Amino acid sequence: MCRLFAQLSVHPSTITRDVLDSDYSILKEVIKEGHTDGWGALFYERNEIRLHIRSTNPLTAEADLARAILNSKPSTASGFFVRKASNPLKLRFEEIHTAEATQPFVHTNLAFMHNGSVERPDLIMPSINDPEVVPQSKNDSEVYFAVFLSSLRKTGSVPEAFKEAERLIRNAGGNDPYSSLNSIVIYNGRLYAFNMYRKDYKGTVRDPERDYFKMSFWADDEMIIVSSEPTNEDQGWKDLGNGKIMEAWNDHGVIRYRVIE
Repeated sequence: MCRLFAQLSVHPSTITRDVLDSDYSILKEVIKEGHTDGWGALFYERNEIRLHIRSTNPLTAEADLARAILNSKPSTASGFFVRKASNPLKLRFEEIHTAEATQPFVHTNLAFMHNGSVERPDLIMPSINDPEVVPQSKNDSEVYFAVFLSSLRKTGSVPEAFKEAERLIRNAGGNDPYSSLNSIVIYNGRLYAFNMYRKDYKGTVRDPERDYFKMSFWADDEMIIVSSEPTNEDQGWKDLGNGKIMEAWNDHGVIRYRVIE
């Protein structure tokens, strides 16, 4: 599966440890699972995206470059993504293996990352009746991103946009609309995660009995991390759980969060 990671903190902090160095770092996960389809990162400063990087090369081939970038960009909000491409429409490799199809996706100051596959993006695209959010590629994750953005413009709320996008994709996507809509969004200084999956695969890098698509988060008063699965041995990791949404924010120097059923 693609690997999702994001961090929100009171003070500018790097994400090098969890992405590259910890016992269950993103890098160690992708080495074990064989991700070769690209990676991306972004960093915020005062709620604005200051650096956005997308590469179609394997993270394993560019780990030194990633380390140099991560070490140079302490941030109060940052995200990291490693791609394992899905191709439900059986498109040519060149059509999906592009920088435009690599995440994180951004729109103004909103960042979006998705893990899973939307099985019939061709059936879903006609439901996107919004000229402001036309997909730049034929990637199924970008079609989901467009549906999410359209839903956000309609609802004005990230949690409600997650729910509306899931409803639209489920209703328009045929008998087997998606494997997972697991998503991370950073927007207006807040961090959101949506754990939603239909496939009950088992086994992750850390735990062979764990639900494949179950997301996790770790939080204290100064920082919150959300990821596809725990990225280190620290105590305090919590599972988000299927169908749940997490919202986190900086409340005058203290990280707060809520989980929405």
